[in-house]
Amino acid sequence: MTSEKQVIQEIDQYNRAAEYYFKKKENDRYLREKPFVLSKSDIEVQIRFALLIDALDISIGDTVLDFGAGTCWTSALLNRMGVRTISIDVSRTALKIGKEEVFQFDKRQKMELTPSFIVYNGRRIPLVDGCIDRILCFEAFHHVPNPQDILNEMFRILRDGGKAGFSEPGAGHSQSTEAIREMETYGVLESDLEWSDFRQKAEAAGFTGFLLKPYLTPNRVSFTLEEYLKFLGGEGNHISEQLVSSLSPLPLIILEKFKEKVDSRHPNVLKAKITIIESARKARAGEPLNIVVRVKNIGDTLWLAAPQGSPCRVAVGIRMIEGNERKDFARGFLTKDFPPGNEDVIKVCFRAPDKKGRYLLEFDMVNEQVCWFVDRGSEPCTMELEVI
Repeated sequence: MTSEKQVIQEIDQYNRAAEYYFKKKENDRYLREKPFVLSKSDIEVQIRFALLIDALDISIGDTVLDFGAGTCWTSALLNRMGVRTISIDVSRTALKIGKEEVFQFDKRQKMELTPSFIVYNGRRIPLVDGCIDRILCFEAFHHVPNPQDILNEMFRILRDGGKAGFSEPGAGHSQSTEAIREMETYGVLESDLEWSDFRQKAEAAGFTGFLLKPYLTPNRVSFTLEEYLKFLGGEGNHISEQLVSSLSPLPLIILEKFKEKVDSRHPNVLKAKITIIESARKARAGEPLNIVVRVKNIGDTLWLAAPQGSPCRVAVGIRMIEGNERKDFARGFLTKDFPPGNEDVIKVCFRAPDKKGRYLLEFDMVNEQVCWFVDRGSEPCTMELEVI
């Protein structure tokens, strides 16, 4: 029976191997340019990354742990999308390249989101319980020598309703030519990930959902227009067979920590009924105005009344309609979270435009930095304002 001391020694050995790997490749341009290289393998990596983000339903307001981040290209792309990232790896060199060359060197990165870079010991993730919304693990888990311990840690740091997503090489990987070469050259661990065993370990950690997300390998499937139209019309069984044969053998894996509450961070139906109940239809240029509206949540999503400036904060929004353009004009803020079915009166305060004339104002709800409700099928209301 392996002692705890032996387990720690083995983990430390693989940690040193990972550091050795990145030290030897420290000057490799590919580590800084991945995955934006014109090769079939890197194009497939880009596709899998995009699919994993979609499967995890990552939102602009989330904090995402990039597990086994390496040189942080996955973290960098998420950061540019407006997501706060915590990059974690056992290799100090890898994270140094990620922080200093991928993040700080590139002016497109949003450093105001305070991305974090954490070297950890391969055993315990140094974060408090329930602080992470999503975990992204891209081609990293098959390097982990203690998968049960790490799944336990992932479950611990995820909030209730959080998800962990994995893109991994799968069964048989350890016997591939590339994996054998990496193990012999650098001493790193290249293991297989078998679905049933992984699910068993995930359930033992506490995860309540285990989903496989299949996807088509793009370069394996194509049709003539006639074939595709027949298929859409219910004909062409051979196309169905071709689609099945084109499925990647490496589906994405999503683990769920209980069911997620539907709120404005990860909304479903965003729909409101807005009624103007008190307003001035005439005003002097620049005059302060108070307009009172009655708002009812007729969707299925909890509207969050987060602090001002927070993404996914829901508010009453006024836009000025000029021709085909809508110009953002004013806000009326919720004082508390707004569940489905709730109805309340909200005051919107603003100043009339400085220029005289007639204006058409549109009242809608807005999920800040995400969308206006009208773009999700909700009906706004309008009023005319004459500035004299």
